[in-house]
Amino acid sequence: MKLYNDFNVFNVRFFNTHTIKLYNNKNGIILFCLIFLFWAYFYGKDCPCSTNTTCIRNEFYGVQLNHFILFIILGLLFPSYFYTFQCLGILWEFAEHILDINPNFVKKYIGGCLKYPPQGYNEKNNPHYNYTVYRGIKKPLNIIDKLFNVKNSTIHGWHGSIAELIPNFFGFLLGQSINKKLIQNKYIINT
Repeated sequence: MKLYNDFNVFNVRFFNTHTIKLYNNKNGIILFCLIFLFWAYFYGKDCPCSTNTTCIRNEFYGVQLNHFILFIILGLLFPSYFYTFQCLGILWEFAEHILDINPNFVKKYIGGCLKYPPQGYNEKNNPHYNYTVYRGIKKPLNIIDKLFNVKNSTIHGWHGSIAELIPNFFGFLLGQSINKKLIQNKYIINT
């Protein structure tokens, strides 16, 4: 059995002569990394620290569910690169940790600052299962981040979190499983 190699949905054709393979390929990983870095850059610029921005951070018991969604997609598109993406996830969280402990650098050069809480804000009306992180308010930490003594910034949304590696791990495995059920089984050819 071999995987059908002409999975054109994830390949990009240039000038009708060159095809760049993106699906489950290092070229796709490089493209993803570039897109992700552009997103981070524009997020920083869209959430300036010098004005009252509208940017917030939503969390489910101290982690962002977008990690889970992103890693499902990564597992679906790059099923052979589990360790690569787990390492990239660790590096990203480490980079966010560095930004956490250098808020003045973030304010001056990067951006990504949080919105101030609305007038009349009451912490009791902000449940941990759908928590909105606001500027100037210390967010509740989950048990894993408490264990590792994580201290997140109250200025910006670049929060390094050990706990966010868990949705990365399980999200990728789920995406890998979906890939195996839907893509690989459909395009396997007996030889």
